[in-house]
Amino acid sequence: MRLLIDENISWRLKRSLPQWDILPANEIISTSKITNTTIWQYAKTNNYTILTFDEDFCGIAQSQ
Repeated sequence: MRLLIDENISWRLKRSLPQWDILPANEIISTSKITNTTIWQYAKTNNYTILTFDEDFCGIAQSQ
């Protein structure tokens, strides 16, 4: 499974599930603040499932 974990999910999850392809959102680009749209587009382009607590992604999903 390929998971892109949002900033509100601990990167430590990556160590807990080493058999999964887990990418923390802050590793996508080197900026201090990454937008939800950037996370969405990266996940869509690279076949990741987004894991988040952020409800804003529901709005992005409905507009796509």
